[in-house]
Amino acid sequence: MRRGATAGAEDIEAPVNVLEREEDAAQIWRDHVNRQLRGPYAELFGRIDRLILLAAPDFSVVRKWRGQQEDALRAEQGDRASRAMDADQLDRFVQHYERLTRHILTDMPGHADLILSIDKDRQLRIAR
Repeated sequence: MRRGATAGAEDIEAPVNVLEREEDAAQIWRDHVNRQLRGPYAELFGRIDRLILLAAPDFSVVRKWRGQQEDALRAEQGDRASRAMDADQLDRFVQHYERLTRHILTDMPGHADLILSIDKDRQLRIAR
């Protein structure tokens, strides 16, 4: 596989957040994700001719950006925004993506043909 995001077995042993520690103590979900990354996703990545990585500055912005999306949904839909997440739901939601996002931000730059770095305000950061 030319490109990929599979973490080594030792990389998935330690939980990265409360969700993994409390709800995946036996590593069932983490093992499943790695199997998918080695299987179907490896095949998909193998078909990619060029990989462009749109890289956030770090994982901490993910919660903030998703919160902004939820705020915009509430502002746009008002009382009809019943599906918008509150703070606790949002915290839980982003934990599902934390491990893979952190891994991608660390590992994918070594595989990408082009890296577009964006800052915390979602502005393209041009390296000089």
